[in-house]
Amino acid sequence: RSRFVENVVFDFNAEDKISNVSFSLGSVAVNDILGKPDAFGSDEEKYFLIRFMENYKTAFALKRIDYLDAIFDENALIIVGNVVKRAAEPLENVAGMYGNLTTEEVEYIRLSKSEYMQRLRRNFSRNEFINIHFEDNQVRRTQRDDKIYGIQISQHYYSSSYADKGYLFLMIDLNDSLNPKIYVRTWQPEKNPDGSIYGLEDFRF
Repeated sequence: RSRFVENVVFDFNAEDKISNVSFSLGSVAVNDILGKPDAFGSDEEKYFLIRFMENYKTAFALKRIDYLDAIFDENALIIVGNVVKRAAEPLENVAGMYGNLTTEEVEYIRLSKSEYMQRLRRNFSRNEFINIHFEDNQVRRTQRDDKIYGIQISQHYYSSSYADKGYLFLMIDLNDSLNPKIYVRTWQPEKNPDGSIYGLEDFRF
């Protein structure tokens, strides 16, 4: 049986009562954001970005489809990937098609927001647990006055029926800190050949 240990973050309101509980983003990711220069954003903006990522992570663990539905823009670009097994013994007449492929391949699918939410609902209902673990990350801000950020983060995904690891990219709009929005969500199993990960420079906005 799988077990996970998470650090828990408590938010307190003006009356010193707990207003929110979430799983920590992790010290490496938090320190990376807090260590950004002033040009990246104010301390408050950095805090909102950290809290956003912690709430995003927690929403999967608690299966909060309502929260995820609220933070994805209606026209968000969403690309999901699944690691799939190829046939161990391909038919002889198509064997050459496999080249240097390993025993695993990745299937990419572009989804609308409604399709992605339906997919999440199915995953939440059929899995006893879902855990997302984030590791190293890189956060950038657009060269504009808008508070639009791109976060590239190493993600380990575990559930009772499926597990994978790869790199997640989120384009996040924090202009309204109370109503943040995700414009782009992509996933890839490995870095690109040049060592990069899909990021802000790959999308027009």
